[in-house]
Amino acid sequence: MEWEISFDEKENILFVKTHGILDMASSKALTKECLEVIKKENCRRCLVDTREITSQNLGTLEIHSLPNLFTELDFPHDLRLAEVTLKKYAKDFGFFETVCRNNGYLASVFFDVESALQWLRQ
Repeated sequence: MEWEISFDEKENILFVKTHGILDMASSKALTKECLEVIKKENCRRCLVDTREITSQNLGTLEIHSLPNLFTELDFPHDLRLAEVTLKKYAKDFGFFETVCRNNGYLASVFFDVESALQWLRQ
């Protein structure tokens, strides 16, 4: 998977746009890169747009382990993470949202950017 990261200073939102194949190796690399910007900018809002991924190759156990990675990397628990995805990935991203929330991370899944931005701006 490849991605572009940008930071909107005015709104204090980290924007991530992904494309390609979503797998565990790229998820870890992306998480680490995002965390660098989050810490540098003291950002607490992140929008990850995965609508251009071509496939999702994370298994249930890998999705379940992602909050453990957040904990290992000292991801801020007060970060609001909005995941924008396609409806065909709703089950997997919904599971990601659940395991994040069960581990004290505030993540929500959306199918359009505007809804995600409204939630981030709350």
